[in-house]
Amino acid sequence: MKILSTIVLCLGIVAMTATSCKKDDTTTSDENVVSAKIDGVNFTADTIFAIVAGGSMSITSAKGAEKIILYIPATATTGSHPINFSTYNIMYFDNTGAIYNSQGGTITISRYDAAGKSIEGSFTQTMYNGAANKTLTEGVFKVKY
Repeated sequence: MKILSTIVLCLGIVAMTATSCKKDDTTTSDENVVSAKIDGVNFTADTIFAIVAGGSMSITSAKGAEKIILYIPATATTGSHPINFSTYNIMYFDNTGAIYNSQGGTITISRYDAAGKSIEGSFTQTMYNGAANKTLTEGVFKVKY
């Protein structure tokens, strides 16, 4: 009987703890934004995922099958940075799965808080996939990760 009472007491404490604690959810999808014009057509991501690993940050954004992926060094500084394939880079995947690589452009970091895990800025670039060009203009990102 004493074991049963102890089990009931423990379950009660777990239930009260679970219902009284509020999850600290400081990152919501409403806070994250990646948008651009691709050949003049608006792209606003409905899914955004960012991760820092191996000294690099990857921000993946998707609108249906279309994707824009930004690569930024984890040690980024504010200011304008030319796309150079080794530290700052952008890739675009169209809705057919064709991959477009950077042919030149700029990523501008306007705010970066590594401790607070947030970054925001803008980008422009010309993309090429061997058969066609795409131009990304008015690109902006604001991401908490």
